[in-house]
Amino acid sequence: MCVADAICGPFRAASPFRTDGTNMPPIVRQEISAIGIKAEGDGYELRKFREGEELFLNRRYPISVLPGAFSGFDMLVRNVKSGELSSRCVVTPEADGMLYIVARKNSRTEEDLYGWKEIPGAEVYYSTNKEDVVLNMFCKKAKAGKPVVLPQTTDFCGVIPVAHSIELR
Repeated sequence: MCVADAICGPFRAASPFRTDGTNMPPIVRQEISAIGIKAEGDGYELRKFREGEELFLNRRYPISVLPGAFSGFDMLVRNVKSGELSSRCVVTPEADGMLYIVARKNSRTEEDLYGWKEIPGAEVYYSTNKEDVVLNMFCKKAKAGKPVVLPQTTDFCGVIPVAHSIELR
């Protein structure tokens, strides 16, 4: 059994390869929860989770690399400000399955992400004027119709929900 199977479902990590000078171990799709969610939160905008799309409303930081199995899913983005608590968001899955978020894995988010499991090999890169930045994807099992309050953090990147489809209220 793959480590990721025990964590978030049946994913398989492929061997690392090089692209654009960066080692990036992609995940190969086995089974991903393609459930829709209903989301409630102020200040969010619905966008597609794909290369070239910007992760924040007030910054020009486009996604340069993402796990291909999630490409084309929906995501919710918002304004970001360093040191400010990220916006509150409550999501309700339409079916039993996995919820997914993108967040930075560091000392500021470690406690905030309690109960969420990192998906091995599922990194998201975005480009700034200075460098490429890496974020991680996390998952959590959820039941249909049961609301889940997403973590809030003071980390600049905050938490970005990703789902097969998102209805924003």
